[in-house]
Amino acid sequence: CVYMASRKCLLTTQSRGPPHESGIQVINIRRCVGPLFWLLARMSHPTEYRAFPSYLASDVTALIPALSLGQSHSPHQITYQVFVQGEKLVIPSRVYYQSNNVLNFATHTDIQGHIALCLGTRHYDGYIRQKCLKRLISIEQPWVAPFVTHLVGEYIVQIIQDIENALPNLNSKIYAEFLAENPKLLGTIGRRVTSYWNEYYRSQYPSINDYPGYRVVTALSTLSAL
Repeated sequence: CVYMASRKCLLTTQSRGPPHESGIQVINIRRCVGPLFWLLARMSHPTEYRAFPSYLASDVTALIPALSLGQSHSPHQITYQVFVQGEKLVIPSRVYYQSNNVLNFATHTDIQGHIALCLGTRHYDGYIRQKCLKRLISIEQPWVAPFVTHLVGEYIVQIIQDIENALPNLNSKIYAEFLAENPKLLGTIGRRVTSYWNEYYRSQYPSINDYPGYRVVTALSTLSAL
């Protein structure tokens, strides 16, 4: 048996049939709670389990199987990577959970509810993204910042307007630290903002200076210089 110190993790090795020429034994995982289980989960569901810091492991592993129940298909393979407090997070561009699942879990006020709100901002339905953002944006956690910030570079202007309206109440320290840790992020978001403005909103906002996405990027740029 192999035990992991100070963790409830038990592995047993068990031979099945004749010994393999390589001497490899089949490992039967009886129970594993802690770092090894987190590693196995991240290997089998990389985009979702890697979207949050490792210290949220127990909440993420408890929530995601229930949240993804009945999903139309697994999260989009396109991801974006950011750093939060020195840890690399890999966040899916879109998830395809049942809308009711997201909204039900998002009503919880605990950490799992906050995680559900974060993943809800990646939902394929723009209305779900907006509903989740409106509740998420007031939560002052470093791992929330990438989910809010990424929405600035998307195409639904009403969501961007919600972010702009919330700017005065954002935790400046959290967002300044996040942007400083990811110095190229605003440049990428800014290019997307320009592209969407040019494609969809130029007639509504003849000057890009009046486009909400541009105004938010400008405000965040000011934060990042703090």
